[in-house]
Amino acid sequence: ATLKPLTRLERCQIKKKNNRSGISGVTRIDTWEDTRGRRYPRRYWLAQWPIGKGHARMRKFSIKLYGERGAFRRALLARKQALKRLAKT
Repeated sequence: ATLKPLTRLERCQIKKKNNRSGISGVTRIDTWEDTRGRRYPRRYWLAQWPIGKGHARMRKFSIKLYGERGAFRRALLARKQALKRLAKT
C-alpha cells in the first residue's frame, strides 16, 4: 500500500523469467508459413512495445535479410526508440 504503482515505461523494462533474448520485448521467432500451397521457414527478431489501452505495436526484422546479429540489433534499437517516445508521453 505504501509503494507507488509502476509507470508504463518501468513495467515494460521488467525482464520476465522465460526471457531468452536478455532484453524485455525482443523475441526471436522461428516458424513455418504457408503461402500458395507451400511451406516456407520464417525466421526473424520481433520488437514490441505498448501503445496504450492494452494494445502493442510490433516490428519484425528478417534474419535472412539482415543476419542473426543485424536483425537482433535492429529489433533492439527499434524497441529502445519506441520506449524513449513512450517516456515522453
